[in-house]
Amino acid sequence: MKKTLFSLLALFLLAESCTKTPPDPTHGTMLRTGKWKISAATIRMKLPNGKDTTMDYIQFIPKCHQDDYIRFDSLSYGSVHNNGTSCSVADADSISFVWRLKSNETVMDIFNGFTLIDSVAETILTPYHFDTLSQDPFLVLDTISNDPANIVLDTVWDLNFSSATTSNINIYNATLSNFTQASFTMDFILPAHYPDSTHFHEMSPIIRPDSFHYHVTYSNF
Repeated sequence: MKKTLFSLLALFLLAESCTKTPPDPTHGTMLRTGKWKISAATIRMKLPNGKDTTMDYIQFIPKCHQDDYIRFDSLSYGSVHNNGTSCSVADADSISFVWRLKSNETVMDIFNGFTLIDSVAETILTPYHFDTLSQDPFLVLDTISNDPANIVLDTVWDLNFSSATTSNINIYNATLSNFTQASFTMDFILPAHYPDSTHFHEMSPIIRPDSFHYHVTYSNF
């Protein structure tokens, strides 16, 4: 009888262990088991008039970097791989960086991560021109303030946006969201500058400090 009860108990424990759901993998585990490539991204920055604009970030990634992927290796090391497409014959196949997770694996810091992100350079093409309501027979400006001592002209600037090598090598407090084994999203901020035309300047807008906001989705492939 005891032998029978022991056998039944063993079978019960075996069945219980087989049906128990394994714990969900941690963010760190999922990162280390994937090859991650940017699949979608936007960047939010200021225009010369001081207003925010959001643009597709993919268009600013050089063609030779668009197939790059990231490997989060063991411990706290990672690497960016060029995936066979180099921008220069002198480029290494991969470049290492250091990373860490914090805040219950919802926030990431990346050190020496300048190869991960390309900056966006915003420039104003000169000469600029006035935005007018009419030019014939008289020049009529679109906007003039009521104060004759402080006339504000409504100007139109020809803008140019292009990719540039980022001067910031570290990314701090990047927020991770929408985390699955197939993809995750990372939001972070990098210091940058933008031309400001909201005040009077004799020659051209001054350059003001700002923060560029990145919203990047990485997919596992």
